[in-house]
Amino acid sequence: MKPWFLPVNFQFFAFMSPVPSLARLPKAPGLASKPVAEFAPTFRQLLGLGIWAGLLGLFLGLVTYPGLDQATETAQAQAGLVNYATNNPFFQYHIRVFSLPIFIAKELLPFLGETQVGMILNGLDGILAMVAMCFFTYAICRNQIYALLVAVSVHLSGIYATELPYHITLFGSADSHGRVGLLTLTLVLAFLLLQYDRTGNFLLGFSPIMHLTLGAYFIGLVCGSLTLALLYARLSRQPLLAPLAGIWRARFWLVAGFLLFLAFFGYHWSQFADAYQPTSASDLLAVKQFLVTIANHHVQFPFAVRNLLPLAFFFFLFSKLWKVGVGRLELFGGLLFFSGLIFLFGSYIPVEWMPLAFWQVVPPRLMNPVYLITPFLLLAMLPAISPRGWTIGLVSCFALLFVAWSKHLGWLAEQPWPNDLGMILLFVLSGISVPADWRLNLGKKPYPSAILVSALGLLLAAGLYGSLTVNKINTACTHRFKLQCWVHHVYPSYHNDAFLREVHDHSKLILVAGTGMVQLKTGVPVWLPDGINQGLYVPSTMTEIANRLKVVYGVDFKTFVGPRDGGIPMGPTLYTWKRRSQREWANLAEDYGFDSLLTSEKLDLPIKAKSATDTLYYFDNSDPQYYKLIIDRPFEKYGIHLGFNPWGDADDFWEAPSYPQEATIRFNEPQSLESVKLETGAVGDRTPTEIDLLGSTDGQNFTLIHQWRVKPFKGHEKRYLPAPNVEYRYFKFRFLGGPEPIMRIYSIEPVVRN
Repeated sequence: MKPWFLPVNFQFFAFMSPVPSLARLPKAPGLASKPVAEFAPTFRQLLGLGIWAGLLGLFLGLVTYPGLDQATETAQAQAGLVNYATNNPFFQYHIRVFSLPIFIAKELLPFLGETQVGMILNGLDGILAMVAMCFFTYAICRNQIYALLVAVSVHLSGIYATELPYHITLFGSADSHGRVGLLTLTLVLAFLLLQYDRTGNFLLGFSPIMHLTLGAYFIGLVCGSLTLALLYARLSRQPLLAPLAGIWRARFWLVAGFLLFLAFFGYHWSQFADAYQPTSASDLLAVKQFLVTIANHHVQFPFAVRNLLPLAFFFFLFSKLWKVGVGRLELFGGLLFFSGLIFLFGSYIPVEWMPLAFWQVVPPRLMNPVYLITPFLLLAMLPAISPRGWTIGLVSCFALLFVAWSKHLGWLAEQPWPNDLGMILLFVLSGISVPADWRLNLGKKPYPSAILVSALGLLLAAGLYGSLTVNKINTACTHRFKLQCWVHHVYPSYHNDAFLREVHDHSKLILVAGTGMVQLKTGVPVWLPDGINQGLYVPSTMTEIANRLKVVYGVDFKTFVGPRDGGIPMGPTLYTWKRRSQREWANLAEDYGFDSLLTSEKLDLPIKAKSATDTLYYFDNSDPQYYKLIIDRPFEKYGIHLGFNPWGDADDFWEAPSYPQEATIRFNEPQSLESVKLETGAVGDRTPTEIDLLGSTDGQNFTLIHQWRVKPFKGHEKRYLPAPNVEYRYFKFRFLGGPEPIMRIYSIEPVVRN
């Protein structure tokens, strides 16, 4: 096809030029004995497509699918705009995570606000998404307009996103790390298929800066296949396999890209390495417990029909491709499929059988590249069938646009069958695609009406994107459109929202559950983020996460039974939170330093501010009768956090191996006790029966005011011990003995005299 953009020749850096077609490379026996005609467009052709795809992606990222980005949230902490304690799990996560979007956001945040940085990242993400999809499709179909049509048709229909264990998104989701990594891998693959080996190799070496796991994974596949091919060529004294020869010649560009990544990473490491906390044995144990009891569906691949069909389509397609000949598409497609299959089945290996690094990869995610490229691949190959292939391809794209319309705008929006229609379409396409010598057929020019129909399809897609945009704007700004209203809706922040401003002004460390991106929206550090699966990536935080979950949220890694989730389990959390009194909340807040709680649930706490969906609670310890339990030393075997824990489970207790033991109660103002309530659990005979009560005004000098010598307790017994009518601010309990040498206390509570 004649270049349609830029009327003059345009020279660029050497690494942007394609290498000679593989059809002209030395042929090796075996796989390479069937030569294939690879495609190497001119730079002008590729630049033209890139400009149009980039402009479309910029619009979609900024206008149609904008949203908050987790990279900005991490950049807040790395830039020092939100101050955390070093041992906070979220801070440890922030300083460990590194990517180019985070680096860009961190450098821009001191000069621009979160909203402006979010816009920049959304625009860049949109450009990356559309360019990656279009370049990959163009490498197969060799027609720029059709590549654009396929890209928008597949994206709008969403048929690449089935019921995957690690979801695929292309625009607008807050969890951008995986999305950017997957799209970068797709772009690298596209450059390699387009014979731009210098560019492809450089981006491949640099790709870990986008997503460390996916970048390292694809580097391993490419370098591993190169190593085996070189070894085979040396042993057999044959030329290097043709699909890899050009990549081998451009190997130094891969090294250059990787060295640049190391330079960026070294800069990041030099800034934060001193604050890194080491990983302990207890951290590794907590990670395993998390994987066994709580970790969500990111870990295991569900063998559902909707998940298996695209893999069957891909395998069916490539089984025909390999019979024709093996080029780069066949080679890298096969590598991605079979290596992904290994990790997919590996997700069912018992946790204790594999090292932590295996689970940190999130095994099923490595099949996501296959899920993403399959529909693009099937549609892009259709013009190769014959002249009728163009008709089939265009009809298929229009069918996907109908699927998109029925899902997003039509009266069938609530029906499940549009997704099934997309699956049926993929099945049909996998059966009719790829004749013999399909690359040679693609070299033929399409008939003129095909280009016209493709352009009409792009206009239809533009109308659908426009309708989606208008619907979103109308939902956000119900009266009339204002840019400020739209920006505030997309990028909620304490700079533009009154409720979030209240949170920012009245909170120094906030407690959350079931709500994400709180730090980004409020500019306030979070005591524990909702996404506790971050501990899988930063295992040095997992013991602290487990302790905080158990004490404040009532969730125990060891005993948890319930729906798996990557966030804080809300069932036991709400059950625990709603049982707590205001005094118990104030005790916890004083112990752990948080001063407010943000949730959509209704709790028995004072309200500081309220929005349509969320409530900001605070903890009131100003009541004169408010008291704090003070423990002088750790609680031996069970740890300090389980002692005197009336807000925990009924069988939580403080157990010590010997007597004497002491505990102190501190009131806000001097009080007189009417009695002391002791409550036992399943085991009553370890409750102390010899107890001294001491009083003090300053917490330093105590006076003996009463002694209790009582009969042994029974299991599940509640008993009130009367106290003398004297006022003190501090009361100390000295436990001297009981029926057994081991002391166990389930609950102790002072009853103030009216």
